[in-house]
Amino acid sequence: MTRKNALYAQSGGVTAVINASACGMLQAALQHSGEIGKVYAGRNGIIGALTEDLIDISIESEAAIAALKYTPGAAMPAIRRLSDAPYRWDIIEAPLSAIANQEKLLPREFISADGFGITEPARRYLAPLIVGEAYPPFKNGLPDYVTLQNVAVPKKLTREFGV
Repeated sequence: MTRKNALYAQSGGVTAVINASACGMLQAALQHSGEIGKVYAGRNGIIGALTEDLIDISIESEAAIAALKYTPGAAMPAIRRLSDAPYRWDIIEAPLSAIANQEKLLPREFISADGFGITEPARRYLAPLIVGEAYPPFKNGLPDYVTLQNVAVPKKLTREFGV
């Protein structure tokens, strides 16, 4: 029996549902390896399928495929200050419920007594965030931005395959 390749591509929907659907389809394909050869997925869903930008899923482990069901669809990154001297930070995942529709005021000790300036503790806290700027190069008084070449990349598949 000739094995046929499988293609998975989805467009639109809730990420958690898409991930669970992909997991189920890919696990089913693995269970039918006698009938299904390689399994491909379109990068960025249906767009990848239409542009032949495909990922060979058949090389993924069963654990990686099973993990799709538990992969978060989105995360809210937050910057956490680790130290002031030297200034160090990292990025953590923050619960959206702790950020969305929340107001965080500057500490009162950051505002001068007259309410029109900042204090020395505020200056120390803010300094690493505002020191230095990376200006773009200028040409004839205007920013000289890079012009992208937009060169098409060659197709990744060497042969046609049927679905």
